[in-house]
Amino acid sequence: MQSSDAAPRGMAPTDTSSARRRDRGRRHVRGRGPAALAASLLLSLSAFATPAAATATGASAGLGTLAADASTAPQPIDFVVLVDESGSITPSEMNDERAAASLLTQSEIAQDSKAAVIGFGSSNQTGQSPVDMVCPLTPLDSSGRQLLSGCVGQLHKRTTSQGPDTDFPNAIQQALDTLGSAQDSATKLIFMLTDGQLDVRNSPQYGSDPEHRQANAESALAEKLQSAAQAKVEIWPLGFGPDVDGAQLSRIAAGAYTGQGLCSGNATARPVMHVVGGSSDVFNTLLQAFAGARCGNGVFGGGGKLPNPGSLDLNVTIPPVASTGSLVVIKRDPHVVVSYYDPQNREVPQQGTAFGSTFQDSGQNSAVEALRISDPLPGTWRIHVTAPAGYGGEQVMSAVIWQGILHSFITVSPPAPYAGQAVVVRVHLQTRAGVVLYSADQLAGIGVSATLAGTGLSAQTIRLADDGNPPDKSAHDGEFTGRLTIPANASGSLTLTGNVTGQGVVGDQRPTFLTVAKGAALLTGTATIDEHQVTPGGTASGTFEAHNMDGKAHVLRLTLSGLSSGAQASVSPATITVPAASQQTYSFRIAFGSGTPQGFQPGELDVTDTTTGLPVDAPPIDVTIVPPPTWWSTWGWAVETAAVIVLAAIAAAALLARSRREQAKLGGIRLVLYRGDEVLNELRPMPSEREVGFVVAGAGGANPTLRRQAHAPRWVLRRTKRGAVLQLRPPTGKPTELQTRRRTPLGDGLELAVTEPAPPPAPPVPGRRKHTPTPTPTPSLPSKDF
Repeated sequence: MQSSDAAPRGMAPTDTSSARRRDRGRRHVRGRGPAALAASLLLSLSAFATPAAATATGASAGLGTLAADASTAPQPIDFVVLVDESGSITPSEMNDERAAASLLTQSEIAQDSKAAVIGFGSSNQTGQSPVDMVCPLTPLDSSGRQLLSGCVGQLHKRTTSQGPDTDFPNAIQQALDTLGSAQDSATKLIFMLTDGQLDVRNSPQYGSDPEHRQANAESALAEKLQSAAQAKVEIWPLGFGPDVDGAQLSRIAAGAYTGQGLCSGNATARPVMHVVGGSSDVFNTLLQAFAGARCGNGVFGGGGKLPNPGSLDLNVTIPPVASTGSLVVIKRDPHVVVSYYDPQNREVPQQGTAFGSTFQDSGQNSAVEALRISDPLPGTWRIHVTAPAGYGGEQVMSAVIWQGILHSFITVSPPAPYAGQAVVVRVHLQTRAGVVLYSADQLAGIGVSATLAGTGLSAQTIRLADDGNPPDKSAHDGEFTGRLTIPANASGSLTLTGNVTGQGVVGDQRPTFLTVAKGAALLTGTATIDEHQVTPGGTASGTFEAHNMDGKAHVLRLTLSGLSSGAQASVSPATITVPAASQQTYSFRIAFGSGTPQGFQPGELDVTDTTTGLPVDAPPIDVTIVPPPTWWSTWGWAVETAAVIVLAAIAAAALLARSRREQAKLGGIRLVLYRGDEVLNELRPMPSEREVGFVVAGAGGANPTLRRQAHAPRWVLRRTKRGAVLQLRPPTGKPTELQTRRRTPLGDGLELAVTEPAPPPAPPVPGRRKHTPTPTPTPSLPSKDF
């Protein structure tokens, strides 16, 4: 299917239309083959960008919106791709390495990240270097990724004159030196692509003979790995070909940093060795490795053979939890043109903002192309790949790599427990631009726990669940709940921390602080908010059930905390006085200003006993600000009711008109012409006629007849009074009502009688014996005196 060149409605025109992309593709030479492809693959995995302020429109059902938070942007990573150029690499493996390097650098999701590509071999004689700085450390913005997609083509298999062996220590040292100049706040990674055979037997720098050189290189490698661990640099080895030394690659992965700084608690984020069996496995294996390294999730979208010429559609899915993502296409030939369509089948631009998302494309003129999307619309995206005439025939593949940033807020009830008391812990989740997760599929794979700690106490961790079992109020509503007991020896301040982990997401640790009450509280209470959907300018009502066991009155203060940015909310009354020794229920209202942003409102209602200074309750507000009702939602019922009434009236009028038309028909009537008792002639109207016009032809002659006539002068017979009365209008004068079988003078000694068919017999009454009446003879035509 050919995509439209026209910009979709609602999108600003850009210079990245399909037509211009096709023209640009034709100006470039044919792709560099599988080798360039592998390099382009690694570069393309670097495509996640900082989310735009705007949120995705048309979000799927089950999502609420919180205030946008800059912390939902993916954390940057700085990484080096080490590519083995040794003579042991086969041409096919070199092609795979190029594709892998390009995939990584193109698909990184944070534009603040940086990447470098370094080729390595060995230094066996004067004039040789163990490393080639193919691509220096480059910011992964749009222009930087374009540069990286081109420079990976410089990767090559070394000849004997260039140092064709495999020097891991020098390669890792060069990568560490390169990352030493990177930003301190970024996670640092090394992806090492090799056939896994350390070979420096011909490198004089490691000793005087091959045996000592290998042993010394092993020692040097261990030192470099220790340096990487101290510098908190992870190493992810990827082996190509059948001769991979998997054990050595595993030692390299385990010997560097394994602290999972970017994705704590996620097992897939721990560096491991991966082996790729062949070029068909490069894409999927590398995608999984990169996703784990950068705490994301990678999904292979499948592929197919591109017609020559022709087009092909590939589909990938971005889940609601994703904050940022990259759509990656291994197209192999730079002439191939790629267009992208969101889940609402709208073509999106290659650069700029549209439909609530921000887009940045790179690699259009290389073997691997990637579209980085900030704040992507969740759902199935369509990738339309087109080969111009004379190109195509290649196997194209697609994938998506995405990352979700999960944040949370935590509440505990009661907020001031006493030692030995059970408390209920609740954690709400939110992600990019404040999206709140509700449905079961969105929450799949996400784990939430809470840890209680305090001076002199052993940390106590409980699992929180969103399964609807008490104390959880409702399953799959985004609120994870659990119950724990304050230790009997607890006192003073305690810290309760909510922990969120999940595959493909950067989790969150959110603390709240408790003060252990001395003895049981004299005043307890529970606040409940009744409304959970409010329009801007509306209110949510609630009740507070207070139980005062003290001999004096207590004054409670009601306040709101933790609201989203821009929220305009207040609670009234601000204070409640609870009489001594009483148990009462009080009403309150939370008013939201007209400027409150729509979406889910986090935060809590804090009820504090001003008499003792202790918190009493702090339930989550759990209110979603929804759009004001439309005119149709308010008055649509009235319009629908009126429409039903009007339609019923029209139908009744139509039935009545039809009934009257039927009643006016003259079917079955006979007009009989008499002279004395002699029947001269008769006329029968058609069954559908409602009037019949006639004249008496030959009235003065021996054989007068009734003859139809459509124009005056004539006699006209019709029904009136809804068919109940027959009316005869003479050629001149006023009409008269006729009685059936009664003769009417027509002049010249002629008379007219009208007969009607007999009505149908009445249906038999159930239960009565059927009575057959005695047949009576059919009467003759009436006489003049009838």
